[in-house]
Amino acid sequence: MRRTDVPPGAFLLLYTDGGTEARDTHGELYDPAVALAGHTFRDSDDLTDALTADIVAYASGAL
Repeated sequence: MRRTDVPPGAFLLLYTDGGTEARDTHGELYDPAVALAGHTFRDSDDLTDALTADIVAYASGAL
């Protein structure tokens, strides 16, 4: 078992392989760490909405 502290105001994002297996038109896999780097989110809904929209756009709507 491993314990990690999450700082106040931070989000812990857990996701399945469905997101990371999304591919672009060149067959490149989606990387949420790259996509979300540098962004800030108001709340968890904002984060999941942004992530979902980005995955759909990355995969050209083909999920």
